[in-house]
Amino acid sequence: MLRLTLFATLLGAVLAGLTGMMLARQNSILGGDPSVANLYRVVVPLLALAALAGALVLERTPVLGMLLLLAGCGLGIASGGIWLLPGAAVGTVWAARKQLAARYTLGFLLLIPGIAAGFYGLLGTLSYAADIPVRGLPPGLANPLSLGQALAPLELLPVAWLGAWLLLRRRTS
Repeated sequence: MLRLTLFATLLGAVLAGLTGMMLARQNSILGGDPSVANLYRVVVPLLALAALAGALVLERTPVLGMLLLLAGCGLGIASGGIWLLPGAAVGTVWAARKQLAARYTLGFLLLIPGIAAGFYGLLGTLSYAADIPVRGLPPGLANPLSLGQALAPLELLPVAWLGAWLLLRRRTS
């Protein structure tokens, strides 16, 4: 699994860098903001290198490697980092199976966004039911137009359940 993680992350880093360069070129052709083009040219390859470094350190220190993989993939996911997702998924599964600290770290990292999404879904539903806009919520949830839009953040609830399962379930081996 480590070889697969390294191969998928290396391939993902190359593809993320190419995607970043293409998005930067498209931004400059369309006359976009130069700082966004610099984001694509500089930050996306740096995040890809961080994910690659995480794949390389994964065997020695699984927690650090997993965190680097997730940071490189997660922070750049909207701008070409989606190519790093297969390597990050395989690497985090390997790290969670290998070391108990990595399993707890992954469970905690999955639990937090799930709880936040549940909170946003509850407030959005209350906002929709009472027909009163709630300040501090994301734009689509501050004054939802339908119940489906108000309940949309609850789609991340299974992520919270997976995180809780990773935190609570004992490792058998």
